[in-house]
Amino acid sequence: MSVQGRKNNAITEQGGLNSELKKQKSWSDKMSEKSYDTRSSLNRSGATSRFGRLRSRLKTLAALGYSRNFRNIEESVSLQPTYKMGPDCNQVFSVENAKHIIHGVLEAYLKGKDYDAKRFANLSRTLAELIKERVKNSGISRYKIVAYVTIVEKNEQCCNHGSRCLWNVSTDNYATSVYETKQFTAVGLVFAVYFD
Repeated sequence: MSVQGRKNNAITEQGGLNSELKKQKSWSDKMSEKSYDTRSSLNRSGATSRFGRLRSRLKTLAALGYSRNFRNIEESVSLQPTYKMGPDCNQVFSVENAKHIIHGVLEAYLKGKDYDAKRFANLSRTLAELIKERVKNSGISRYKIVAYVTIVEKNEQCCNHGSRCLWNVSTDNYATSVYETKQFTAVGLVFAVYFD
């Protein structure tokens, strides 16, 4: 008798384990049955399934002639190169304009406020987003804008703020503005990096 035959005989002799193994379902079989039951119960109750929106979009795209791998969609969107290596004369990042925007936002939102560490943590993020949007809308295009605001309480301490950048000196620049009160100091920075 071969080794494999001995193993099979040993399993059948130990209480019919072989038949029990056949009766047990694998984990993936149980999960697929469970998901099928869940989907059928959801569809019976009138509720949409979890992937219902995706299925309807795929059906719509298939009706329009697109395949499931979306190759046709990728081919339909083709951008031509512009061969621009620098910004137009009227769309260069203006440091002075950005400084006015930063100082205006900081003064408008922080004037007359008392320092509160919990409130100012969220407020600094909001101010950075607002400054970023206003600089973007100031007439520059093809620039990546990074803005952040730091608000520090005055407690008779010194605070140094530094940054380093690796960029193209002819197109990229930064602007900073400081707003001070008796209780705190707010520093706003904007970095503009041209991308082609």
